[in-house]
Amino acid sequence: MSIEQRAGRDQRVLLRPFELPDLTALVAFWNFAFADQRNFHPINAETFRRRVLDASATNAAGLILAWREDGSDDRQLVGIVHAFRPPPAADFYRNWTPNHYIALLYVHPAFRRQGIGSRLLQAAESWLYYCPVHFASQAQPVYGVVEGPRSPLFGSSERMGLSATNGVLIDFLAKRGYLSIEIGDVSMERVDTVAPDAPDFPPSLAEIGLQPIRFSHRRPFVGEELTKLPTVSQWGTNQGDPYGGVGLVDREGTLRGHLAWYPMAQTGKIALINFRVDPPLRGQGAGKFLLDWGLNAMISDGDREGNPVQRVEIHTHLQQNAAAVRLYRSRGFEVVDAWVNLVKT
Repeated sequence: MSIEQRAGRDQRVLLRPFELPDLTALVAFWNFAFADQRNFHPINAETFRRRVLDASATNAAGLILAWREDGSDDRQLVGIVHAFRPPPAADFYRNWTPNHYIALLYVHPAFRRQGIGSRLLQAAESWLYYCPVHFASQAQPVYGVVEGPRSPLFGSSERMGLSATNGVLIDFLAKRGYLSIEIGDVSMERVDTVAPDAPDFPPSLAEIGLQPIRFSHRRPFVGEELTKLPTVSQWGTNQGDPYGGVGLVDREGTLRGHLAWYPMAQTGKIALINFRVDPPLRGQGAGKFLLDWGLNAMISDGDREGNPVQRVEIHTHLQQNAAAVRLYRSRGFEVVDAWVNLVKT
């Protein structure tokens, strides 16, 4: 695939799929392009290779780069788009709907309004060849926590999303047929270095045969989950990336509720993930117990280097998880950013 566009008297912009020799330039461009995004942390070639290029969901043909060329040997990376066809229905991906995704689209500010973004988007859509196309979806591969609890390269604590404050990109996509869905997708944050007291285990939960457990990348949970999207039982050692959690198991060892977390890349910051209680157990104090126990444990333990925890963040939905949001607010969490989910049908 090759698409050329005039960008000046003596220069042109060439679009082509990523090749391994591009990695150094891509990493430098990435660290420039997304430095102002929420939860950004600089990456290196090894990180990008492990997190993105080596993933089974990645096809290099969907990672399309725009290069400015001036007729000499000099060239400059000026744009990027990354699209994913439905990943193989195995491992983590078997739990998710096989959608087509575009994870990101970015053009260097000095090269905007020249049609490069439109051509990058068109190239990605042509490679996907099929609609609907989800943009910056929570379930997109590689750039979130679908494969396991670890910090996205920027965005929310669960995915490399599109902030509602990015009106330029939202308007650009809207003009090309992308519509917002699932309004109410937010990040909430708790700023407090004091760990709440560890709660007593509710007698009502003990009476129905539940027991509290701890798990982590060092002591993975081994058992069953009563959900359509099992997660904790799949994480295992998480390739050595740290995480922790608290849970409730029944007499058969089945996980009936849990709260998990992982240290984010930023010093002193923890992300909550996969807070869930089975529906029959809701309204019996299980959620409050797990949240308070989990907050006590993570703040007491510190971040991955043992530094004091200063912020705890969670990604949630204001309408779909209204009861949980009320609980978060009662524990000092406040909304700090909103995320836009877009789809083109």
